Amino acid sequence: MNAVCKVVKNSGTVLGPVRTFYKSWSRPIAFWGSGTALLCLYFVDWGFIFEKLPGYNKRFTSDDVR
Repeated sequence: MNAVCKVVKNSGTVLGPVRTFYKSWSRPIAFWGSGTALLCLYFVDWGFIFEKLPGYNKRFTSDDVR
């Protein structure tokens, strides 16, 4: 039981900086990641992406993409 108490006490010193890093950087990372994903989708051909989805692949023929 004493060893478990030591592990719990030491976990706060290890997880403290991780928790602080997560709290301070979670929103900027999510913002920049979603913005980058939307920008990539804007510049990539939509037919190329949607031809891989089962419901949408019938909408795009080879003539529509060209």
